[in-house]
Amino acid sequence: MVGIASQLKSDESTKYHSIAKVSSGLINLNYYDIYENLEVKFKKYPNSKVYVCIGTNDGKNIGDIKFGTDDWILEYTIRIDLLTAICGKDNIVFVIMPKMKTLPKIKIIRQIIIDYSTWNGLKYIDLWDALDEKYRTPDKIHCTNAGYKILAENLKNS
Repeated sequence: MVGIASQLKSDESTKYHSIAKVSSGLINLNYYDIYENLEVKFKKYPNSKVYVCIGTNDGKNIGDIKFGTDDWILEYTIRIDLLTAICGKDNIVFVIMPKMKTLPKIKIIRQIIIDYSTWNGLKYIDLWDALDEKYRTPDKIHCTNAGYKILAENLKNS
């Protein structure tokens, strides 16, 4: 979300407050506790729309729980549910990232988010087909600035 958030923050017509952090996610909370940061920011700006963008950094084991197993999916879903509880169902929007080099892992995470959102009546924005390769950096994971701008426009227009 860091790249997208930087494009949103540049828009003076709307106030965006980012808690995005490079190389963070829902797996390594010792590195960055998204829940604590979200609670603090949400108390300061109640009733804000919260865009949650989860990407490749979550494609890892959770402790001893192997990525992609039923136990991992359950634990990961619980972590998504906690985000929803902090924000409230009407204030959270999940953002599904475009295709990337780590495609098999992203496809699993993508399906978890789609299923969770569908089952709970939550809004999500699917950016799966939003970019072609010319908007990707050579690592095929990150976007160029032009790519992040396109993704930010998709969020603003949704």
